[in-house]
This record gives sequence, C-alpha cells and structure tokens, in this order.
Amino acid sequence: MSRRKVLIILVLLFVIALFYTGADALAVEIKMKPAVPDTEARGLVTIKDAPRVPSDRLLIVDVRGLRPDSVYSVWLVDKDTGNRTPAGLTGQNHFRTDPSGYAHYTDHTDRYKLDHNTLEVAFHPDGDPGNTVDMVVVLTAPLHP
Repeated sequence: MSRRKVLIILVLLFVIALFYTGADALAVEIKMKPAVPDTEARGLVTIKDAPRVPSDRLLIVDVRGLRPDSVYSVWLVDKDTGNRTPAGLTGQNHFRTDPSGYAHYTDHTDRYKLDHNTLEVAFHPDGDPGNTVDMVVVLTAPLHP
C-alpha cells in the first residue's frame, strides 16, 4: 500500500475518532424522587456530553409508575429564584406515557440551562402540555447534588 493511501486512511480514522470518541466521556445519572406522597413514580435522569457541540448536553429522562397514557412535561427549575424553563432545546419538553406508565424522553439542552438546580417532571391532567397552570409536579431530581 502506498504511503499516500496509508496517510488518507489515518486521517479518515482520526476524523471519525474526533466525532465519536468521548461522546459518553461525561455521563451523570441522578435518581428522581416522588414529589407527591404515596406514589409508585420513579425516574432516572442521565446527562451526557453531546457529540460535536461542546456546550450541548444530552438530557435523558426515564420514568415509570406514572399514570398510563398521560401527558407529562420536563422542566429545569431554579428553586432559589422560582425560574422555570422548558428542559429541551427543540421546544418540545413533553411526552406521553405508554399503557404501563413508562416513558423515555430525550433531548439536547444547553449546559447553561443546567445551571438550574432542579429537574422536574409535571403531570398535565387535561392532556395539554401548554397548560402550565394546572400541571402537578410528580418527580424531582437535584441537578447539583
């Protein structure tokens, strides 16, 4: 094999490694706690570095024991100021549980949004994630334990 072909292969391998190595280098898992007494609701928040964008984080929320076929939303909250912001960058911070009460939510978020100190999952009794007046927080997780 010629030196040129070897060099091209090495450069390609380096570029591939640059994009994919370290995507899971920093992963933080936080157990969610019920915010409502006498509930079976549980959850796990995972925050990972997002590949290719240094300021982005991948936010993963796995929940179980919630009300089946219901709408919930994910919020980042600063308990000191009361500031509440939607968790994701795509503008869709809500999800629907399956018939067993399980759901998996994934979105990118900005590392600056994660300066908030709490993540909350809220139930929307009327099924409208835009109705934040009637939502009920059911799970919480401290983002800076």
